[in-house]
Amino acid sequence: MYKLSASLILFFLSAMAHSATVRGVYDYNQTFTTQTNMAYEEMFVNWNSWTPGTITSQLNTIRSRNRWPIITIQPYHISSIGTAATLLSDVVAGKYNSVIAAMCSEIRAYDGPLVIRWGHEMEINIGRYDWSTTNYTLYIAAYQEAITWYKYYLSGIPNVYYLWSPAGNSNCNNYYPGNSYCDFCGCSMYSWAQYDAMEGLPNAFTGLFGPKYSLLAIHGKAIFIAECGIEIANPQAAWITAAVASFPSYPLLTAVIYFNAPDSVAWWSGGPIPNWSISTSIW
Repeated sequence: MYKLSASLILFFLSAMAHSATVRGVYDYNQTFTTQTNMAYEEMFVNWNSWTPGTITSQLNTIRSRNRWPIITIQPYHISSIGTAATLLSDVVAGKYNSVIAAMCSEIRAYDGPLVIRWGHEMEINIGRYDWSTTNYTLYIAAYQEAITWYKYYLSGIPNVYYLWSPAGNSNCNNYYPGNSYCDFCGCSMYSWAQYDAMEGLPNAFTGLFGPKYSLLAIHGKAIFIAECGIEIANPQAAWITAAVASFPSYPLLTAVIYFNAPDSVAWWSGGPIPNWSISTSIW
């Protein structure tokens, strides 16, 4: 059985007690591999493109950095099972249980602490994700089915937690799966001055996160900003400094995970692709 290091235990317990907000990173750019101030490291796994045998090694690499892994599972459809349109109903019908079982066998081989984040940002209906939908009843049924099987296949492993993680839009709580299906609540939060001005959105951390926090806090669970990014052309250092200073105002805010990568798509037709990359001197 894997034994947690004393420093990582203190990191985690501090956050769980809501006495501090710890930091984490999704490090696509691989610039935070030796940083010692990261409590979590996020990894993304797609149902339709993962290579068997890779999950355990990724988890062990994160553990070697003295961090808890957050596995963001992206349940894109597998064509031999169904289509994007039938994904959620196929999950409810148990057609993806073998996929869940195979992934869990690799997680069991790792046998360490982790957080599982399944089907994130489900209320963003712009065609980016197979699992995003206006049918929140169907999403909830699929989420509950998937998490039930993850819990079944990972039973007996201590320190496995489940993070329900919408974008944090005004309708996000329509998709809430129930207290027994998630340990933590999360959201995504990106600041891009050019886009925010176009959309009439606030640009500062408090203006962006405050409404999301109010929506999620009603569940009484620890809250993660599971993806946080500031566009590289913005004054990142000043933005982060102001954000960190405001963390104590949100007592349930447990962790902020920075998305250290360019985005994969443009945010509007013909627009540029935003870049959230950040330096270790800022985050």
